[in-house]
Amino acid sequence: MKKIFSFVFICFFPILSFAQSHQINQWVVVGVRGSFNSTWLLNQNQLNDKGLKYKTSWGGSGGIMVGAHYSQWGAVFVEGLYSTHSQKITSNIDSMSWTNKTNLTYYEFPILLHFVPKEFKYIEAGIKISTLANVKGTYNSSLVNYSNQDIQSNFEKSNLSLVFGWGSAMWGDGGGLINLGIRLTYGLSDIISTSGGRGNDYYALSDGITATPKSYKLTNTATIGLHLTYDFDLGWWLHDSCKRKYKFFLFNH
Repeated sequence: MKKIFSFVFICFFPILSFAQSHQINQWVVVGVRGSFNSTWLLNQNQLNDKGLKYKTSWGGSGGIMVGAHYSQWGAVFVEGLYSTHSQKITSNIDSMSWTNKTNLTYYEFPILLHFVPKEFKYIEAGIKISTLANVKGTYNSSLVNYSNQDIQSNFEKSNLSLVFGWGSAMWGDGGGLINLGIRLTYGLSDIISTSGGRGNDYYALSDGITATPKSYKLTNTATIGLHLTYDFDLGWWLHDSCKRKYKFFLFNH
């Protein structure tokens, strides 16, 4: 976690320093967030294994945001989200019928640079720190069956992801602005723990009893989905160069 926060500091401190040093009048924005996502747990060994197939899986997120505009075209946004992430995998071998589904729940904290290149359009990029809340697994076959079993110990407690998105306004202005966009995320760290088999060799199901061990591959999260936001400009803080202080004023919308 120390490495994660060091990374955040290195990425975003220069932006904040720029705003301070240039004495830019800044304002605060708050908002709510909601996403509906196609979610994936990507493992290269499983993707190459013709004995199984990935099935379309869905998840979502919702939460709040607080941000600081350091100029008319740019801001730093910090979000707090409650997110669900799932992956369903099924057998691709006729003689072996089984399905496996993993449902993960995270508390997530995206830290984003938010750019407004054109009026009422935006681009965002940054990182997301995720803390695991719980994991449930469901498995069905002719031999073994279980539903919503706690398998949290098989997964790492936290992970780091890249975030990128874009969109435009649907309705409103600074008094209340609704945006709709696309957001993509990709995990940088392996989500599998030692208890879940991190470091173990992989044996392809498609090779059957003749399977030879393949080297371990990371499992990374990935999502793409619709991202709906409601933002509200809360107020200015102005720099008093004489008293070397900042004063905050609520907007009168």
